[in-house]
Amino acid sequence: MAIAGDLIHTRSTTPSVRAYRGSMTASIQPDPSFATYLRDIADAVSGDEVECPTFVDASLGARLALKDPNLSVTQVTKVVAGEPLLSARVVAYANSAAIHRGGKPVTDVKTAVMRIGQNAVRNIAVALALRQVGHAKELEPFRPQAREILEHGQEVAVLAHVLALHHGKVAPDDALFAGLVHDLGHFYALWRATQFPELVSRPQEVRSLAHDCHAALGAALLRSLKLTDAIILAVSEHEHDPAQLEPGSFSQILCVANRCANTPVVQGSETAGGPTPGSTADGGLDEEAAHALLAEHFDDVTWLLAAIKG
Repeated sequence: MAIAGDLIHTRSTTPSVRAYRGSMTASIQPDPSFATYLRDIADAVSGDEVECPTFVDASLGARLALKDPNLSVTQVTKVVAGEPLLSARVVAYANSAAIHRGGKPVTDVKTAVMRIGQNAVRNIAVALALRQVGHAKELEPFRPQAREILEHGQEVAVLAHVLALHHGKVAPDDALFAGLVHDLGHFYALWRATQFPELVSRPQEVRSLAHDCHAALGAALLRSLKLTDAIILAVSEHEHDPAQLEPGSFSQILCVANRCANTPVVQGSETAGGPTPGSTADGGLDEEAAHALLAEHFDDVTWLLAAIKG
């Protein structure tokens, strides 16, 4: 049922919007609610920015401010200390085996912030904020899907961090952050669907439609939240073929981490005679090479995932 020309009005003809327009046209169901929903999503994707839902901004917006390089340790400490759960997680992270290399354990927030650094504090805060988003009452009709998206984001974040740490051109903390927020568009798409009672009763179809547009939606949301161009680009490209992305780039790291999250990382799973862990012929990444690298650093994957999940 081709209704894109009649009902879906976009304000841009960029490749991502054209690709999204085509995919959702193929997915459209003969239902007025779906048509309205898709038109609204198309408008959001094609605009320069998308209005961030209040429940997302309230949870995530303030946490993003922790990235401000002008904040002092004292200011960051004050923000962390104001939230008991965040304080506990930051101190626990500072005392984790991978961070704490002997000596006296950290018992106060300020020392923990100094030990792990501002970027790590931001990532822990964002992970907690996204947990609040995933459990928000606004997403109640799609609770199982929201939980799945949340858990997937945590795993992608960890894998991206480890891949960037051992292979790539991006800071590991930034890769972890991008992994956490890469599916933010999914939450937005589910939230918009809750405003149509007819769609709430068809969760699998909504989930499929949300998948078609989530990368472009996520990029638009992150643009509204004033994130950097590099992170926005990586999020917009995380469903691309990694072979088509710049070797070792932010986008390729996130893309491969997203693909690797679909299959478990098993310690010692690299095969004899296979690729050098983490590398392809052009110095980039693909799933096979990335899995070999992740298996080699299985302990890092395990402890970091535990730290992020809490």
